[in-house]
Amino acid sequence: MSETLQQQLLELQRENGRLREITAQSGRLRLQYEDALLQLKMVHERYCEAQRIAHLGHWMFDRIGGELHWSDEIYRIFEVEPTGFTVSYEAFLSVVHPDDRQMVNTTYNDSVMNHNSYDIVHRLLMKDGRVKWVNERCVTHYGEDGTPLRSIGTVMDISQSKQSEERLRTLSSSVEQAKEAIAITDAEGVIVYVNPAFSTITGYPEQEVIGRKHNILKSGMQNDAFYAVIWQSISHGDAWQGRIMERKKDGDIYPAMLTISPIFDQNRITHYVGVQQDLSDYEALEEQFHQAQKMEAIGTLAGGIAHDFNNTLAGIVSNLYLAKKEAAELPGVVQRLGSVEALAFRAAAMIQQLLTFARKSVVNMRPVPIAAFIKEAIKLHEVSLPENIRLICSVLTGDTQINGDINQLQQVVLNLINNARDAVQDVVDPEISVRLEQFGANEAFQHRFPELNGSDFVCISVSDNGCGIRHEDIGHIFEPFYTTKPMGKGTGLGLAMVFGAVKSHAGAIEVESGMAKGTTLRIYLPALTGLIDEQNQQNPPDVVDGHGELILLVDDEQSVIETGRDVLESLNYRVLTARDGVEAVALYAQQQDAIDFVMMDVVMPRMGGIRAAGEIRRINTQAKILFVTGYDRSGLLREGEQVSGIAEDQVISKPFSVIELSHLLHEILAAGAK
Repeated sequence: MSETLQQQLLELQRENGRLREITAQSGRLRLQYEDALLQLKMVHERYCEAQRIAHLGHWMFDRIGGELHWSDEIYRIFEVEPTGFTVSYEAFLSVVHPDDRQMVNTTYNDSVMNHNSYDIVHRLLMKDGRVKWVNERCVTHYGEDGTPLRSIGTVMDISQSKQSEERLRTLSSSVEQAKEAIAITDAEGVIVYVNPAFSTITGYPEQEVIGRKHNILKSGMQNDAFYAVIWQSISHGDAWQGRIMERKKDGDIYPAMLTISPIFDQNRITHYVGVQQDLSDYEALEEQFHQAQKMEAIGTLAGGIAHDFNNTLAGIVSNLYLAKKEAAELPGVVQRLGSVEALAFRAAAMIQQLLTFARKSVVNMRPVPIAAFIKEAIKLHEVSLPENIRLICSVLTGDTQINGDINQLQQVVLNLINNARDAVQDVVDPEISVRLEQFGANEAFQHRFPELNGSDFVCISVSDNGCGIRHEDIGHIFEPFYTTKPMGKGTGLGLAMVFGAVKSHAGAIEVESGMAKGTTLRIYLPALTGLIDEQNQQNPPDVVDGHGELILLVDDEQSVIETGRDVLESLNYRVLTARDGVEAVALYAQQQDAIDFVMMDVVMPRMGGIRAAGEIRRINTQAKILFVTGYDRSGLLREGEQVSGIAEDQVISKPFSVIELSHLLHEILAAGAK
């Protein structure tokens, strides 16, 4: 019995040992379990942290139970709270941007049907109206019978990368579409990129410049020191900006505004970017502005002297007429007085040309037989040339006409011949050639002068074998006040006036010259297609006397009053005089029934002619008035039309020929009763 108990006791001791072992093992397992839970929690936290950092969430959609599970990051991406938001497929679609909703739904359903995974980018619309971009991926698991069991996917917030991509695209488009030339070089100045504008401006295609240095545009118009300053600036990390002359592929030189900036990577210069703006159009506009300023100065000068100068010439011309009339028995004296008269009118034409050049006067255009005109002009100016200069003339035959202003054309020919004369003064065998020929515009001509219309022109060319013009001066010879002649030899207005006259005739002028090779200036003027009868274009040869009519002569210059009265009386008119508009209105009011005609200056003290005419017309609406002016005729017509209804045939410019005046008086007086 005791042996049996002893055995049982031993068995119980063994069981107790096993129990203690199991308990110890259970404790170890529990510790391992707790450790595993801790590790799992840590992994989950790291996983969640990784999703948060990556803006990447995951989801699982139970196709059988219809339940959708989101990770915490998806809640953050969709900006909804886990509490109070029921996750479902429909709820998911409600956050998708309305414009993308159908695409997302169709893509998912098609992938399930076709057993395909998908990878798409779409937008989410937040409650506050913001838009987010996400990248969504999905794969579906199926049962053995092909039934879809669950879909597992990820959603990544790519808004920042999308914004960066958009900024990069905008930046790239801006550079590609910029009108300025943009080039990027490496740190050694080798070109790695050019935009399309670079090719447009320089003429170099991209493939011809990549891998080459930027000095392919070097024009040679800046010295090495200039480029050394640029390199010194940009290699030390500073931007450089300035005007530079560059050379295109075809050799043309153009001005540019260039900005070069260094590009850094971790405080190290890796590249340079150059932005270049072609200044050709800008500088052309700037030149036009400066030209306009010069023209304004000339106009102010011309307008200031025109009145007094023309008043003086008017007095000279009137006295010459009276002198010729009294010296009728002395033909030699009459001839000399006629020459003086012609010189006076030539001086008046120069003032008129100056006013026209400065856009202060109208151009009197009429059909001109150009061949006959050129022959007469050459004959007129030939006497002014020294005898040692050989003058060669080649003028086309025929009746070709142009629409032109005789005074301007005379000045053009005079200035060109005078310039040629000065150019050949030091030549052993001086020679000047004047040619007139018909010219048909070809494609090259139209390219040079796109502003000209038509195809039929006449070409007037004046050539000399003189000193020529330096290349750097050719671009400036038509500028006002620009001259290469010695002090006292030139004003710098001759060719500028020629240029202005040619432009007012809708023509063009070009110059061909070289040092010691002579100069040729060619003027192209539009030819008229039909012939116009010149019968009534010239002034009648004789004066027309009056019939004792009473004329009220108004002028503030006493000498003009005295000379004008003598001339009018010589034409068989009676004369009353007034020294300003106030006296004229008072005299007309007193003797309106006796006064047949009013001949009045425009600019006078107290009351000018325009205002006086208005007052006289209030007294008598049919009063006949002729304005005599030394100022801008076109401006007077514009002002007078508003104030007193002045017509073009009621204005005569000083100085005028007595023959012209007599016919104008006769025509106005004969037009009807006063």
